[in-house]
Amino acid sequence: MSTQANRNHVPRDGGEHIPLMGMDLTIKVSKEMSGGSYILLESVLPADTGVVMHTTRSDEVTLYVLEGRILCQLGEDTTSLGAGDTMHLPAGVPRGWRADGAEGARLVQTLGAPPDSTYEEMFRELSALGPEDPERNAKVCARHGVDLVLPLVAAGAVLHHG
Repeated sequence: MSTQANRNHVPRDGGEHIPLMGMDLTIKVSKEMSGGSYILLESVLPADTGVVMHTTRSDEVTLYVLEGRILCQLGEDTTSLGAGDTMHLPAGVPRGWRADGAEGARLVQTLGAPPDSTYEEMFRELSALGPEDPERNAKVCARHGVDLVLPLVAAGAVLHHG
């Protein structure tokens, strides 16, 4: 097997694992691996966890649900998504999502990665902070081009983190 193939293959349990606000986030394809064009993440959302309402200033996100169900809010609209469903989230529109059901959910997120994108660093910083200080988390996100919508809710529900 070639060295190039080894660098581009991420096994099932591979990637950079980042615990984030009660969820498990894994960077499967980093910005570096994609040549700076996108980031591919796998997210495991236990029940009552999710991504709070936020906007990205310039990047689009696409969600693909692998297992379970999520509620996804885009602007004022909330959509229930199940395994096999895809939702495209354009830049500049408030969005958030959460697991919908006791079994939680597993999904893939594809994030645009313009040259100045620092999302991977943002995830690492947020992981170190935890959910206890929403204002500090909002400042970290803002430095990385993501604006949180306070108070922190996802798909119309307040999230409980641990």
